[in-house]
Amino acid sequence: MGMTQPTLKGSFPLLTLLGKPVLEVSWSMDFSSFDIALVENLNSDAPLWHIKLTPANSSASYSANQGIVRENLEVSVDFSLGELRVKGSVGHRLPPLTDWSDSSIEQHVFWNPALGSVGGRSVSYAPVVDDSRFGKSKSIVPTVNRIVIDEKPRIGTDVGIKVKKLFFASEPDFLFNVCFAVGDFVTGVIGLYGNPTSIWFNVFMGYYEIDVPVSRGRPFGYKTDATTNRQLELLDIVRIAKADWNYFSNYMYGVPESAIAAHNNVTADVPCQQTAERIGSNEWDLLTVGKVDVVSAYAPGGSGSLTDNSVLSPLWRQTFGLPAGPVDGGLQPFAKTEMRARMYVSFRREDGRYRTRIFGGTVSNLHDDEEFLGAQQAACRTVIETHFADLGFQ
Repeated sequence: MGMTQPTLKGSFPLLTLLGKPVLEVSWSMDFSSFDIALVENLNSDAPLWHIKLTPANSSASYSANQGIVRENLEVSVDFSLGELRVKGSVGHRLPPLTDWSDSSIEQHVFWNPALGSVGGRSVSYAPVVDDSRFGKSKSIVPTVNRIVIDEKPRIGTDVGIKVKKLFFASEPDFLFNVCFAVGDFVTGVIGLYGNPTSIWFNVFMGYYEIDVPVSRGRPFGYKTDATTNRQLELLDIVRIAKADWNYFSNYMYGVPESAIAAHNNVTADVPCQQTAERIGSNEWDLLTVGKVDVVSAYAPGGSGSLTDNSVLSPLWRQTFGLPAGPVDGGLQPFAKTEMRARMYVSFRREDGRYRTRIFGGTVSNLHDDEEFLGAQQAACRTVIETHFADLGFQ
């Protein structure tokens, strides 16, 4: 898809003797596969065992005895939750090779983003706008991205921890799944997302699934789990909007956190209209919200004025299009924008979780155009009709 994902690497010891690691696990990952090697540092440079795990083949076991050390291990990777787990036992015996000394072990590696899904589908079906008035949209991410919102240290990015602490500290951990499109761009070339002169400035459209445990007591975005006389919880919508623009998008893009902080205040005092609309045989709540102030990705100094807040920041800039650099109009770097959104919203209770689905588009106050917002809404409706007709309120 014209996008190269970085490879992350690491290792951790399974057995240490006399202060030195004797047995260790070495791993590397590119978010779609895990290469795992078991290394014994006594007699050989070659790995004792090497396995590649993927979503289709996500677990393996290994048992062996090298005379001085022995292993009985289970290795599994949960690509949907961003977790590598190694558990089992390791043992050693020193000369004159008498009794074994065995220890139970369990090690974890966590990462973000993970492999996400919406309505059980991981493939990206990004909405498409292709209109002579507004130009084209573009999406180059082939799968749904998932950010795990918790406080576990995770390789890749710490954005889940930041969002948890800033916006959802009193909430149980949850999953944020997203598929999105932005204004047209060529990979590695300046795009429209960071260009204040474009109607696509700071705009993304797409769809989400926000999965919360039933123990939360209500679905995300709703006051209760009643499917009749539904009442949306606007505070949830504003919080996830702030998290999405300020952190999942622009912090990851490279906007300095010092420029984001002023836009993290949360209030439900924003204009909101709620109606219902039937799509196919099911019903959706149609919500128009605005205006929510968020940071923008306007970087007058180009990529040089951005910060690599994560090892993934260069990749994020590829998926949004590079910053435009200075433009006329006197805007300050990372200028505030007020975003208006229109979205289809529904939820289901499934497998012990409330799953809230949101399909929608946005427009900034600099280019607020009702027809542009309507074109994005129509594109999202087409995605529902084509790929997600089973969702909505039955």
